[in-house]
Amino acid sequence: MRHGANLQSNPRVRIERCSAYGLDSAVQGTFDRVTCIGVLHHLAEPERALERMWKCVAPGGDLVLLVLFKEGNRLLLPVIQSLRMLGSKLPIKMSRPIAQGVTIAAWPAIRLVPWRTDYYRKLKSLSFRNIELIIFDQMLPRISNYWTRSDMERLLEPLEGGVSRIEFVRGPSWQACRTKNSAS
Repeated sequence: MRHGANLQSNPRVRIERCSAYGLDSAVQGTFDRVTCIGVLHHLAEPERALERMWKCVAPGGDLVLLVLFKEGNRLLLPVIQSLRMLGSKLPIKMSRPIAQGVTIAAWPAIRLVPWRTDYYRKLKSLSFRNIELIIFDQMLPRISNYWTRSDMERLLEPLEGGVSRIEFVRGPSWQACRTKNSAS
């Protein structure tokens, strides 16, 4: 299912897909909710993207983000980043067999290690193919930031006229919601 496909028939919903850097100034202040899921941490200029998205939020509206978090991933990050350095430079046809090999090597640990976080414990229930796809997906992007809670606070702080809530959610992710102050 395409993202947002379940909302397209709702006359109160407008879905826009566009570059966060090139948001049209005509839509500034017109959205009750701007959502960015799994994208911000892959951008070269996340601060600029946040500023643009924030301008689109109407007074009383929300900017909702889901990003990768560093806590709980500290031990695996060097491995993930090494795989990304390799995978992001290779053709996809070459990255796929590497992901399969890494999955074969990681499979016993995924199944047997008593993981401390829910996300890694839940990996045990996934199929070999799902794990391979997760590893493959982690190998492809050239940029992938893993942020701490304080990093998230720092990213959101320059967005004027709002209040932020940041919470840990499913898997290795932060969800941040910044609500724009209502117009007086």
